[in-house]
Amino acid sequence: MKIGITLISVFLLFLFATTVFVTASLLLFKDEIRKELEKQIEIKDINYNQLILLATLIGIFSSILYLSAAIGLLTLKEWGRKIALIISSLHIAYGILVIKFIYLAIPNLTMGFLIFGYLNRKDVKAEFEKKTTIEEKILGVRID
Repeated sequence: MKIGITLISVFLLFLFATTVFVTASLLLFKDEIRKELEKQIEIKDINYNQLILLATLIGIFSSILYLSAAIGLLTLKEWGRKIALIISSLHIAYGILVIKFIYLAIPNLTMGFLIFGYLNRKDVKAEFEKKTTIEEKILGVRID
């Protein structure tokens, strides 16, 4: 396995852990967060409970994506590479959306383009292709 695949997997596991922590914090401290949002944002038509619920659901979905991509990359599964490509595309899109906030845009664009470019290299793609085993050549059956 190439070291780049391992590094991307470790990075995705870090993002998974961070997302789980933030999501758990949202759930544990939702009343305090809601009160603070009400103080900070003076828009009266916002349902802060629904906003916190939406952020929690996005966090859960993101956590699942990060973890599944990391596991898929570590086991050299093509689906793991595809999920990682989707994640990198989402980070690129987010980086473009928040381009006015350069401190958010630069890390997302950098991470997205680096991961997307690396996982699309021919030698890296080859790592994820199914290899014919000796058993499969002789017996015609794959033994896993």
